[in-house]
Amino acid sequence: ASGVRLRSPAGDAVRKLLTFVSLLLLTLSVQAQPKRIVSTFPSATETLFALGVGEHVVGVSTYCRYPPAVLSLPKVGTYIKPDPEKIALLRPDLVIIERAAGPLADLLSALGIRYAQVKVGSLADIYSMIQDIGSAAGVPDRAVSLNRRIRSHLATLSAESTGHAKPTVLMVVEIGR
Repeated sequence: ASGVRLRSPAGDAVRKLLTFVSLLLLTLSVQAQPKRIVSTFPSATETLFALGVGEHVVGVSTYCRYPPAVLSLPKVGTYIKPDPEKIALLRPDLVIIERAAGPLADLLSALGIRYAQVKVGSLADIYSMIQDIGSAAGVPDRAVSLNRRIRSHLATLSAESTGHAKPTVLMVVEIGR
């Protein structure tokens, strides 16, 4: 214990690697906790609020109506055509977009705005969407819990309906005139 420090190339490499990993983890933890979130479609907005990060939502689509707190938030365009300028003016650190949002992902990338693309459609897509949004918003454990609650509720409804008559449904869709 003479106080002399020996340096070796291997020790320097390990120190550099540990420094890099520490910085990477710090960067990821900062990115994982967005403070300004924009949602471009209603189910994403509702998911953000269900995950408990609604206080970070700063902009929503024109069609977002629930929960009532979103009614006073700035609108960033429609689900089909979100407005990149309106989004950028809100200075978000995360934007939730649907995979079918057209060129929006490229525009957000060009502006240096982080985004999460999610797919909606089937029930399986909804579970994935919840998990993807939870991960992007920095609350993956809450997403797991929400998915678990939804699955449990659906299983209960399914069990309660067993043995009951299933209604016959007719759906008429008119395309164009």
